[in-house]
Amino acid sequence: MLVLIISTVFYSSALAVVPMADNLKLTFVGDILLARHPGYIMRDTGNINYPFQFVTDELSKADITFGNMEGAFTGNVVTGNVSSGKGRWFCFRSPASFAPALKNAGFDIVTLANNHSMNGGKQGIVDTVNTLDKLKIRHVGAGVNKAQANKCEIIDYKGWKVGFLGRASIGTEGGAGVNSPGIGVLNKEIFDAVKDCQTKAEIVVATFHWGNENQTVPTAIQKDYAHRLIDAGVDIVIGHHPHVLQPIEIYKGKTIAYSLGNFVFDNPKKSWKTTMILTIEIDCEYNQHVTKIPVEIQKFQPRIMDKPVVVLK
Repeated sequence: MLVLIISTVFYSSALAVVPMADNLKLTFVGDILLARHPGYIMRDTGNINYPFQFVTDELSKADITFGNMEGAFTGNVVTGNVSSGKGRWFCFRSPASFAPALKNAGFDIVTLANNHSMNGGKQGIVDTVNTLDKLKIRHVGAGVNKAQANKCEIIDYKGWKVGFLGRASIGTEGGAGVNSPGIGVLNKEIFDAVKDCQTKAEIVVATFHWGNENQTVPTAIQKDYAHRLIDAGVDIVIGHHPHVLQPIEIYKGKTIAYSLGNFVFDNPKKSWKTTMILTIEIDCEYNQHVTKIPVEIQKFQPRIMDKPVVVLK
C-alpha cells in the first residue's frame, strides 16, 4: 500500500500542469542602435548599460519585452558611417560584449529581420545569433539558414505560449537561403508560417521591418497586409523601419502598431527622437488592453516624458 501511495504521488506530479497566469503583459519598442554614436559612448565610458538606464525599470515590468535590434554583434570594433569610392553607407556593428545591455535592460526577445543585420555579412549573422543564444535572449527574423530565420519562436510564460515571427521587406537581398545565413523575407509564405505558429501558441505576434522612412502613415500595402494577417490569426502586428511613429490601429480587437519609430538612436530630428513604449496586457479572455508611454530620445537615451495614454481598455 505504501508503494502504491508513493507511486500515485509521483504520477500526479508528473502530470501537473502549470496554471496560466491571469494576465500577460507584453512590451514593445522600436529600433535599437548599439553602434555608431550610442556605441561610441558605450565603448568610451565602459558603461554598456548607458542607452537604457532611464527605461530599464519600465521595460523590466513586462512579462515579455521585445525590440528591433538594428545591427550585428560581430568583430571587436564599433562601426557607423562608412565612406568609400562608392559613396557613404551605414554599417552598424558592435562587439558581442555590448549584447548583455539588452539582457540587463529586460529584453526577452529581439527581431533581427532588418536591413542592418547583414552589416557583418553572413558571419555577422552567425555571430549575432550565437551571442544572443549564450545570453538566452530569444530572436526571430534571421538565422544560420532560412528555417531558423523564418521559425516561430515560442516563449512560454506561466502557462501562456506566445509565438513570434519576424520578417523584412527592406534589405531583402540579405535573405537567408536553405543552407546560408541571412534574414527572413516578407512574402506570401508568411501566411503558412502564421498557420503553423497558431498550432503552437495561444498568442501570435508578427513583426515586420517595412514601410517608408520619415512617413508618419503606413502605405496601403502595409494596411492590407496587416488586416489580412489579423484575419489569418495573428493577434498583434508590430512594425518598424520608418524611424518615426505611425498610428496604432485596433482592428477586430487586435493591435496593429505600424511603426514604433526609434528607441535607441542618434539622429537629431525631432520626429526621430519622439517615440513610445507600447504595452499590451492580455486578460484570461484574450482581450487586449493597450497603453502607450510617451518617450523622447535625449543624448541617445530613451526617457519617459509623460504618463501612459490608454489606447484600448
